[in-house]
Amino acid sequence: MFQLERGYLFDGIYHAGAVDESEKLVRTTLKDAQVKGLSTIPRIGLLWTLLGEILREKGMLEEAERCVERGLLFSEPEKPCLGWNYIFRIALSFSQRDYDQAFEFINEAEILNQEFHLPFFVTAAIERWKVRLLVEKEKADEALKILSSTGINKDSTVQGGHEWRYLLLVRILLKQKTPDQEAAGRILEEVENLSKQGGYTKLLLESMIVKALYAELSGSPGQAEMILASALSKGENLGFFQIFCDSGKDIESILKRIIKNNQNLSDQEYGNLKSYINSIITSSGLEIGSRDALRDKTILEPKPEEKFSSELIEDLTSRELEVLGLIKEGLSNEAIAKQLFLSLGTVKWHTTNIYGKLGVRRRTEAVAQASKLKLIS
Repeated sequence: MFQLERGYLFDGIYHAGAVDESEKLVRTTLKDAQVKGLSTIPRIGLLWTLLGEILREKGMLEEAERCVERGLLFSEPEKPCLGWNYIFRIALSFSQRDYDQAFEFINEAEILNQEFHLPFFVTAAIERWKVRLLVEKEKADEALKILSSTGINKDSTVQGGHEWRYLLLVRILLKQKTPDQEAAGRILEEVENLSKQGGYTKLLLESMIVKALYAELSGSPGQAEMILASALSKGENLGFFQIFCDSGKDIESILKRIIKNNQNLSDQEYGNLKSYINSIITSSGLEIGSRDALRDKTILEPKPEEKFSSELIEDLTSRELEVLGLIKEGLSNEAIAKQLFLSLGTVKWHTTNIYGKLGVRRRTEAVAQASKLKLIS
């Protein structure tokens, strides 16, 4: 039987910085569950949403959404699992900049908690996302009230397990008209030390991003560039991407200066850095900048190993094969629904499943991949 703890283990590996390794482990476990006939049990939803979270971090938001939605569907009967999966759905909505939708999922999770008393680590994570969203919506007073209710304030010492909350507090402090830079600096040092001691790479990257913002506000633009450039180098090597996009508008000016002020690097180093930063800026919905500062608009394509595996994690059902056949014939979703006497929503659900299982994004890719695997003729 699939153990709930295995999902937590993979999540821990991911946060420790092994993005590609955690993705491979999740995919292998999904295939193993399929072989053992466990591919539809509620707890398998934990793996689907975790896979979605990993893909979200890689900036593959469409694929991430398909995986997260599958995870939510599977975990519906087992409420603690559903609560855990809401964390990833909220995170995805945040990265998609659909803040209203993120708040809707938070509300659903809070209702679920009232009925089933979700584990603390689930409610704490959902609360952190609520604070982050309030900060983005410039509702600092509400955000501070939530943090204060959990004992988080600028005068307290950072305790292990609460580092993310304190980083949110620093973000709020830096946005105030008269920011308490002394408190912000102390908190950042404490968080950074704890993240290094615990080997929490994702937390370290987030602390470096906020530290760069702190340096910028403190009148040290060169230091801000140095800190963020170091975070970018570490993040790119480990497969992190979205963590920078989620702070895109805050770090935009620093990102552009890093490109402009590092043209003394080798052509390869400069090209890699430029492509990575341009991708972050573009994915964040920001303007790339002038041609002098950024010579082109090169977009970082996913590495081959970052794309979905060509092997099926789960076999297509007979209905999915039927829908796939009609897709090959060029029928629209509406036409497929009419021909098979299904609702449009049901057809869209089958299409989502087909894409997820084949590891593709579009209809043409689905047909090509299915033909390659000899699922259709």
